[in-house]
This record gives sequence, C-alpha cells and structure tokens, in this order.
Amino acid sequence: MNDKNLQIPYGVFDFKRIRNDGYYYVDKTGYIPILEQAGSFLFFVRPRRFGKSLMASMLRCYYDLAVKFAKAKGLPLYLMLDECDNFTNAMLRAEGNEPYRGITHGSGFYREWFKSFKSSFDRIYMTGVSPVTMDDLTSGFNIATNISQDERFNAICLP
Repeated sequence: MNDKNLQIPYGVFDFKRIRNDGYYYVDKTGYIPILEQAGSFLFFVRPRRFGKSLMASMLRCYYDLAVKFAKAKGLPLYLMLDECDNFTNAMLRAEGNEPYRGITHGSGFYREWFKSFKSSFDRIYMTGVSPVTMDDLTSGFNIATNISQDERFNAICLP
C-alpha cells in the first residue's frame, strides 16, 4: 500500500492491526534497546491518547517469541501491563477513597498482586495515566523505575 492511502490510527492501539490494515505508523522499535538499558522494572506515565497502549502492543509483539519459548529455552519472561491504574482510577471515581485504600494499602489484594510480580518476571513494562497507583503501591512494587520524566523517552509514544 502506498503512503497516500494510509489511514491515521486514531484510537487504534493494536500493533498488528496497524501494520496489517493500512494505517500510518512511526516505527518506535529504536526505543527497545534504550528501554532494555533503563532497567528491568519500568513505569511510564502519560495522559490518555499519547500512544502508551500502542507502544505496549508493539513491545508485546516484539517479545512474543520469548513468551512462547521462555521456559523451554531459559529465556527471560516479560510482563507488559498497560494502564495499570485504570482499575484504581475507576474505583476512586465510583467507590471513593476508603474502598480504594483497602485494596492498595496494607495487605490489600491489589498491592499483594503487584508484589507478586517481583518474583514472577524478569522484566516488566507498565504504563499508566497518573502516578496515583504507583505511589500507593510502591512498597508492594518497590523495584520499579519511573521513566516518565526521563528525557530519553519523551517521544516514545507520540508520532
């Protein structure tokens, strides 16, 4: 397909669909080595519609081979968690602060779930809209590096 017929992928966050269905795409694979060097457990915050989900989808496709053969080949296992704060943001809006604190503080299930990531995966890439979840879960998931303000990643999501 020639470039004049490409569609703008507004609201499309599925990397395979963009690559296969004639959408315009700016290649972001050059960020993979930078992400690899930035740390093993990363947290990346940007507002809605900044391409976080598309970036996570591209990474998921890139690392898919490791998922299929990780145990058999001894390769590292990666977790791509997109919009990790969606659940807590919705809960804050609908239920308020007390129920939210119950799941994210102390031995709340959401905090314990994040804590389980530490021993389950070799690398983790998480995205979110706001740092609320990260701040409330840091003692449960205190190994993450927040790369949101790192200038090397300023254009990682935007075209």
